[in-house]
Order: sequence, then C-alpha cells, then structure tokens
Amino acid sequence: MLSADNSILHLLDDAEILRALESMFACLKPGGGCLLTVRDYDREPRGTNIVKPYDARIENGKRFLAVQVWDFAGEVYDLTLYMIEEDLGSGAVTAQAMRSRYYAIGTDRLLALMQRAGFERGATTG
Repeated sequence: MLSADNSILHLLDDAEILRALESMFACLKPGGGCLLTVRDYDREPRGTNIVKPYDARIENGKRFLAVQVWDFAGEVYDLTLYMIEEDLGSGAVTAQAMRSRYYAIGTDRLLALMQRAGFERGATTG
C-alpha cells in the first residue's frame, strides 16, 4: 500500500484518516506493508500568509515561477500554489492560482492512527 507526497493529508481530521487506514489495512495480504510519505508538520511554522518558494526554471524561451502560500486555521491549512509564466521574448506574463486544503497532522499522531488501524510500527525516518 502506498500513499505518497502528503496525499493522505487531504483527509481533514483523525476520523477520516483512520477510516482510510483501516480500509488500506483490510486490503493488505498477510505480511503486506504500507508506506506513507508526509511532510513533518511538527517542524513547520503556523500562521497565515506563509510563503514557500517552490520552483523557478527557464524552458523553451519561458520563465516559470511557482510559489506556495499557506494559511493555517488550527491544524488545517489552505495552500495556494501560484504559477507565473513569463515569455522571455515578448515579456507577456500569465498567472494561475491553484488551491488545496491539508490536515497538518504530526508524524507521531499519524503513526498512532496507523497502529489503531492494525498496522505494526516499522521503520521510520526523520
């Protein structure tokens, strides 16, 4: 079972995550495993208007810039990803904003939910 790049944290509370983990566990064959990759939210600052640089590159005569802005409300935050594209020849600029919401659960709490769902604690990395 695999859930990568914070995908499970689109579920916005412990109960939703526990239900998903229980379903994952029920689908595993004996001896199977589960790998979740998530951000370490215990180390992230909380607040609003937190700017996180994401990417900058030049490709095919265009500059692309991406930046995230995080706005926390308790343990849930709204993420807006701003994508800016500049045509280096003409100077024309276009921009898009894409939004998502995440549950900033700490890894210890996530591991506890995994154990409640039936998983045994295995190796973790920090």
